[in-house]
Amino acid sequence: MTVTIDLPPQVELAYREAAAANGVSIDTLIREAVIAAHPPSLRQDIAPTQRMSGQEIRTWLDEMASLSDKIPAMPGETFSREMIYQDHD
Repeated sequence: MTVTIDLPPQVELAYREAAAANGVSIDTLIREAVIAAHPPSLRQDIAPTQRMSGQEIRTWLDEMASLSDKIPAMPGETFSREMIYQDHD
């Protein structure tokens, strides 16, 4: 099925940049986003057009991390109960 949608210029630009960074067409990127937005029960018969390589996944995760200022820094030590529950008694 073919669908035409009007995107705000900044959204289109973001999708174009993400598609280029992942080496896929904008059509493929948006198709995968629409499929991913459906519950698993609706996705089971829809095969992705292309699987991401390990490097593509790493790049995607790095991009996600760069967009969030809420991700805490990873401590250099093993997690302890005290670290996890430092705001509890």
